[in-house]
Amino acid sequence: MLDIVDLPLLKSPPLPALDREAGGRRGRSIFVQVLEQFPDVVAELEARGWRRLPFVGCPKFDLKWTNYGKISWGRVTSQQIVNHLQHSIILSQKDQLTQLLYTQEHGEQTQVDRCFPRTFDLSQSQDRRLLKIWFHYSQAVAVLKKSLNESVEVDEAQVGAAMKLIRAVIANDDFFECWRKEETLLSIDSRVEIVPLDCDRRRKVEEALAVESVPRTRHCIVPFV
Repeated sequence: MLDIVDLPLLKSPPLPALDREAGGRRGRSIFVQVLEQFPDVVAELEARGWRRLPFVGCPKFDLKWTNYGKISWGRVTSQQIVNHLQHSIILSQKDQLTQLLYTQEHGEQTQVDRCFPRTFDLSQSQDRRLLKIWFHYSQAVAVLKKSLNESVEVDEAQVGAAMKLIRAVIANDDFFECWRKEETLLSIDSRVEIVPLDCDRRRKVEEALAVESVPRTRHCIVPFV
């Protein structure tokens, strides 16, 4: 969330904390308008000393965080910051930007999957399956990392389920490089029997990891865990 607050516009400077001695940024009061559906943005800004306007629509603001269609571009001055770019709906709406990247005709659209955070269009059945696979894979990696900690016990069934899924994923050399292009990769979830990964107990995993993972580490991308 901090990154989003720090970069409301592509070329704008980071939003500063309130200078309490000077009475505000550059010696003036700090006013911010943020819609109720962005409580995390509100929390980050208030933690920095920004003061929120009591109502949305007041023309005297330093920062407005709202929907694209609710910004009166003709009234925004050069001293005011908004969280969108005028005449750039594709850059402002994440779903359209993501779709644009995925549908490039240059054959390199899969490179976007190497960026974080990963994006998934849940209106597309393929992306829903990809999200399921990535979630299970990330969960399995977290279990194996936990099992390598000598002070933590992980249940044997939990480790077994994690190892089974990891083996199925890394068995395909191209999974992390072209998983959005290859339809055959989407069948991976049907070959893996998922056991709930929610219990605790340790079992040896080091040998299995050394045998199964090390030869193919060049294909692995560090997941969210």
